[in-house]
Amino acid sequence: MKTSFPAGLCAAMLLFASTSLGAQPRQVEFAVGVAAPTGGLGAQRDTGPIARVSISRRDRVARPRGDLDLFTLDAGRAATSARYTGLGASASLLIGRFASRVTPYALAGLGANAVLLSGSGASWAPALRFGAGARYETSERALFVEMNQHIIFSDRGANEYGTAVMRPIVFGASFRLH
Repeated sequence: MKTSFPAGLCAAMLLFASTSLGAQPRQVEFAVGVAAPTGGLGAQRDTGPIARVSISRRDRVARPRGDLDLFTLDAGRAATSARYTGLGASASLLIGRFASRVTPYALAGLGANAVLLSGSGASWAPALRFGAGARYETSERALFVEMNQHIIFSDRGANEYGTAVMRPIVFGASFRLH
């Protein structure tokens, strides 16, 4: 894809963060877990690690969140290249009743991923995520678990995998920013 797509996405993420997060209480999140590829991607790749850093607003019902993800999937038995690495940026919305200590929630997000196959350069592709999570929250901190469907509409993998789909499950913690 053209370089204007990632530049436009970064500009949109900065606009989202500045207008949505404003003077509201914010929190930073750190999460790690595993990404399990499915479908054609799963036939080519093994489960691999994923890490995420996020910043979100601490609203009671709908929480906008900006995410940066890094994941890598090693070659499976049938893969032609050694490693499939992705760096993603997305804007997500979490929906739940965040007034209690334990909260289940739904999430949806749009973004872009830089997909790198070992031995060749990176290409950007749009991405979509949706899923669910649960969090235990106090006034200053929270612990959470989250599982989602992460779809990368990759031009790069079209011949080998079709659309790249994986199901990450992450465990994390968030801290209130003052």
